[in-house]
Amino acid sequence: MSTVSYYTAEGLKKLREELDQLKSIERPKASQAIADARDKGDLSENAEYDAAKEAQGLLEARIAKMEDLVANARLIDESQVDNSKVYILSRVKLSVAHYRRNLPLFMEVKNLLDQGLIGDIKELSITMLKKTNLAANDPNNWRIDPSVAGGGYFYDLAPHQIDLVFYFLGNDLKSYSGSSKNKAGMYAAEDFVEGIIEMGNGIICKGLWDFSIIDQEEKDEFLITGTKGTIRFPVFGLFIELELNGVIQKMEFEAPKHNQQNHIQQVVDFFLGKGENPCSADDAILSMQVMEAFVYGK
Repeated sequence: MSTVSYYTAEGLKKLREELDQLKSIERPKASQAIADARDKGDLSENAEYDAAKEAQGLLEARIAKMEDLVANARLIDESQVDNSKVYILSRVKLSVAHYRRNLPLFMEVKNLLDQGLIGDIKELSITMLKKTNLAANDPNNWRIDPSVAGGGYFYDLAPHQIDLVFYFLGNDLKSYSGSSKNKAGMYAAEDFVEGIIEMGNGIICKGLWDFSIIDQEEKDEFLITGTKGTIRFPVFGLFIELELNGVIQKMEFEAPKHNQQNHIQQVVDFFLGKGENPCSADDAILSMQVMEAFVYGK
């Protein structure tokens, strides 16, 4: 059953424009990619063809969802809205606490990328390997209760990492997909998640989260690879390694006294009309959509 959604005239116009973009530009591109891959030979061993077909399927699902949204959209008359109270579709300021965007370490990573020190970015990978066997025996550990935490520790830690992807590279996504499972059976929630994001500019972002390791070393690594070098750092650590021409430069940072202080100040400035929103609801929703696709395929 379709759900009615309410939009301002501007919001509905943007929705229709996005749908038109998908149907008139992205759909022909997907069909051409399949045709090009088909011309390369045996389809039974043609990975490029399989990838093109999968991308087309994701695109068509997105088009179908947006067509349903447009078909069930209703316009709201903004002139009739009482702005002294908050109603459905009231315009209010909202900022999300993805505070790592405003920590010195991650601001420096963005600065290095914006300077182009590692050349054109080709790939970004996130790796998180953690031992959680001891925590599995704690009945008060909400992170392993699917009714509370969804995909277990992934939903606790990955939002920080995936948000940084969009902070560094922007939020123009071509496709994203993933899979999850309960690998070790220590608790009910998923403990293994992997996913891939293809940015609109062709950059590939890969992620692996395994919270069931026993004999391996724990690992927290963000690796950005460019045509001239790499940037490596932990999301929950205090250093950056910049590698250029085989030479590694390590930059170390002090732990901030208050992790969220810089971010809170920017939020306050935004509410007072003195600055931009440091993290919008759209950014946060996109992170959650990607996480849902990784864990549940939605």
